[in-house]
Amino acid sequence: MYRSSELQLTLPAGATGSSSTNSITATFYPTFTVGGNICVSVTSICGVTSTPKCRTVAQGLPSVPTSISGITNGLCNQSVNYTVPSSPGVTYNWTAPGTVIGNGNSSVSVTYGALTTGQLCVTASNSCGTSAARCTPLKGAPNSPIALTAIPASWCANTQGIEFTADLGNTTGSYTLSWGYPSSPTASYVAGGGNSNALTLDWGTGNGSVVVTATNSCGAGSKAFAVTIGCKEGEMAKANQLNVYPNPTAGVLNVEYTAEKGTAQVTVLDLSGRVVMTQTHANAAGQNTLQLDLSKVAKGAYMLNVQTNGSNNQVRVVVE
Repeated sequence: MYRSSELQLTLPAGATGSSSTNSITATFYPTFTVGGNICVSVTSICGVTSTPKCRTVAQGLPSVPTSISGITNGLCNQSVNYTVPSSPGVTYNWTAPGTVIGNGNSSVSVTYGALTTGQLCVTASNSCGTSAARCTPLKGAPNSPIALTAIPASWCANTQGIEFTADLGNTTGSYTLSWGYPSSPTASYVAGGGNSNALTLDWGTGNGSVVVTATNSCGAGSKAFAVTIGCKEGEMAKANQLNVYPNPTAGVLNVEYTAEKGTAQVTVLDLSGRVVMTQTHANAAGQNTLQLDLSKVAKGAYMLNVQTNGSNNQVRVVVE
């Protein structure tokens, strides 16, 4: 009597199925919690059994949420929305040092009270179990500004129109801004400040620090710009030899400066530091005059920089 080859199939714990062909439909139950192997071997008509061939199958847990979208500082007494990328058949469990509204969904709202620090966490769940948590740190107070910059970056005594700008790219949520700077005769207020990210000062004599602070009822974060006047008397005299007129201007700006024989690089920058115009001028030894046509430049304040072999001088100009 002829006897054909026989297949032997084995399934991991928590799975069932049977087959008399070269395929099988397996059913996995909630008890399938650690993964395992599906294996098949063949017994020939001579009674010889082959080495098993196996395929590893993993538990069907959902993946850890890849990211959490939403602000994480300046949370004091705020309601904030958070989101994770969603997957079909998955629910999301959120925990936070506040009241979570909409738990089970991929998007929730969290209402915070007075908060120092804490964590927002979320896990993903399906019928096979729950993933590890994705967490992000939280602060009730706002972050410090990333940077505080000045245009120009350095200057001599008795320089007008120093523009300070705070980079608030990582300062979020609820906060107000305030500014601190030395009193006259070191510095004098011109414009800005208050709850804005920019401040203009006239700088007289002496050193000091300009400080911008983001504050709410849970705390504050600050960034400082230390000012050190580094010009010597001779350099001050040379800086005073840069003159522009008319200022403000609606078109042509006359630029007068003193230089040694050589080349001057004249640059006009907006208050973010972006170059809007540049021009090279051949210098005669002594007094030099050139004209810049600013009629096509947008109205506003700019910094004019004149760099020669012996100096690098700046002045604030206004186009109206």
